[in-house]
Amino acid sequence: MTAKKTRTPAKPTPKKKLVAKLPANKHGRLVVVRASVSGVWFGRLIRQEGPDVVLVEARRCWSWTGAGSCSSLALYGPSGGKIAPPVSVQVFGACEVIDATTDAATRFVAVPPWL
Repeated sequence: MTAKKTRTPAKPTPKKKLVAKLPANKHGRLVVVRASVSGVWFGRLIRQEGPDVVLVEARRCWSWTGAGSCSSLALYGPSGGKIAPPVSVQVFGACEVIDATTDAATRFVAVPPWL
């Protein structure tokens, strides 16, 4: 009598989501920027010259839930909201540049891009 081989079922492949990945680029620090004209941004700060900043992998935050201010947004990140897909951008007239925590960055990338 021959032994029957049992076959383990294949694992289902996860569905891809339109979610930005945590930036792998280690150049520049993760920040939340509040600008007088262009609003609130989350991204990686590459350069700052006076009130003007250059961000990569930057997401514009139109509205969000889970944080009451830009400072809270930098500490804890959003739990949802209208947050645009990542772009590279030069922001003029930054009022605040706040260092973001890794917890905040993780929550930012968990929010699907608002298209």
